[in-house]
Order: sequence, then C-alpha cells, then structure tokens
Amino acid sequence: MLPRATTNYCAGCPGPYYTDKSQVSFTDSVISGNRAGVGGAGIYMVSGNTLTLDNVNVTDNEADGWGGGVFAWQSNVTIEGNSRVRYNTVGRCRLNR
Repeated sequence: MLPRATTNYCAGCPGPYYTDKSQVSFTDSVISGNRAGVGGAGIYMVSGNTLTLDNVNVTDNEADGWGGGVFAWQSNVTIEGNSRVRYNTVGRCRLNR
C-alpha cells in the first residue's frame, strides 16, 4: 500500500509511477498534483500491465502529453470501491468526470 504521491515534476519523463509488464495495485491512496512532460502524470503504464485502483483518488495531475492522471497503453485497468480519477489535465484539455 502506498498512501500518497504528490507534487512531483519531471520535464522529459512520465509521472512518479512508471511500469512495464507488471501487476500493480493501489489501495486507500492519493495520487495528486503531479506534472509530467510526456504522459501519465500520475500513473504511466505500457505493454501488458494490470492496474487495480481500490479506494484511490487520482486528481489534479497535469501531463503535456497523454493521460493527465493515468496513461495505460495496452494495459488492463480496474477501478473499484470509491476510486476517483478526475480533474486531471492533458495539455490544454481538462477532463472533469
């Protein structure tokens, strides 16, 4: 369990959680206020990952590329419990769902 990842910045890389071909679960966590110069300011996953979010808030992250909160390319994502993925920004486009 990782409770919090906040206010990180990397100009030429993805956000604080980058995985490739892994199984990752976050429970009772907050991923907020991160900024990435490419994609996935909160979570960045490529090629065959499995991600589970259970009671996790992924909010207010900003990416210059893709996936402000979560970028999951060729990966499986399950969102459970009271999880929220919202108020994340991609370039100039804000998604409020």
